[in-house]
Amino acid sequence: MHTLLSFDGEVLDSSTTPDALWYGLCTGQRSLFHRGDCYVVGAGRTDLSLSGLEQRALEQCASGLLFKEVAFALDVSASQLSRVLRAAAMKLGVPVAMDAVRLVGGLRSGRRIALSSLTAAERVVFELVKRGLTNQGIASVRCTSARTVANQVAAVLAKTGLPSRRAVVACQVSSAFNTSAAVGRREGSSSSS
Repeated sequence: MHTLLSFDGEVLDSSTTPDALWYGLCTGQRSLFHRGDCYVVGAGRTDLSLSGLEQRALEQCASGLLFKEVAFALDVSASQLSRVLRAAAMKLGVPVAMDAVRLVGGLRSGRRIALSSLTAAERVVFELVKRGLTNQGIASVRCTSARTVANQVAAVLAKTGLPSRRAVVACQVSSAFNTSAAVGRREGSSSSS
């Protein structure tokens, strides 16, 4: 039986603990294969194990620290940190560095965010921030002003207790609310007007 892992790092159907899975990914004993809407965890290659710097960079970015804070903490430049994250993502079998950060955030954090305290509009904004959109990009999708979006993002951060947009990207959601469907409805309705 294969372990399935969501794009947000949630172990979907295995007796493997997230910590054991993360250890296997770091040491190259496990690797990820993209399959549809999740990753399949399979046997790895030890020549693709993560370096200590790659592991720390992913973990610190996944914890919600700002990019420049992670670079400073690791004593590397921002461009070096970008290269480290891209290399780590490639070793993990994840095509985009930010997806690797999101995945690691899900594996490494025991904290799950409940969206029940958010309004419907804030849930949609949460999902769009999680996808990496800027306030202006969210405003375009939602047909609102960037200032309204900024207020909604501030409300999302306050209600969830997350420190930054980066933390939103890295967090796991424990709500059954399907934010993707809500985003799709809104996007579809704005294009038809």
